[in-house]
Amino acid sequence: MQKAKSRLTNRVEITSVQPIQPVQKFVEPSKNRNKKKESVYFLKNYLSHLPALFMAGLFYIILLMVMVNINPDLIKDFILPSTYLPVLALIFLANFFLLSFIFLNSKRGLFYTTLLTIITFLKFQKVIFEPTILLILVLTIIFFEIFFNIIQKLFKHQD
Repeated sequence: MQKAKSRLTNRVEITSVQPIQPVQKFVEPSKNRNKKKESVYFLKNYLSHLPALFMAGLFYIILLMVMVNINPDLIKDFILPSTYLPVLALIFLANFFLLSFIFLNSKRGLFYTTLLTIITFLKFQKVIFEPTILLILVLTIIFFEIFFNIIQKLFKHQD
């Protein structure tokens, strides 16, 4: 059996004096590749969710056609009285697909879409938003955004 040789016993003596060169940072080529992979991955995610963007555009076009061509009194009491339900449904669907595409997350898109649809419904009911109510809404949105980010990071750490 051979014994392991120690690396510490083999000392190399410097016979000639050479100036010490400053250490240059060595950038691994893999780091540059990671940046390219991240940008490709970023674009790949959005390209894979592109049908949601097309669906959002379709629903926005339908919403525009309804608003331009149909009298509001005809759709005001469609199923529920004074709700403008067809318009709210189109707003909900269009915003859901658009925000799901933007956030690449359907749960977050659903949350913000519901919030926007509720605000639109309240505006149809002629609710006046005071600055304090708007401040509460903005703070609620900020709270939930921070909450979603914390939950998302916790789930990533567990994986």
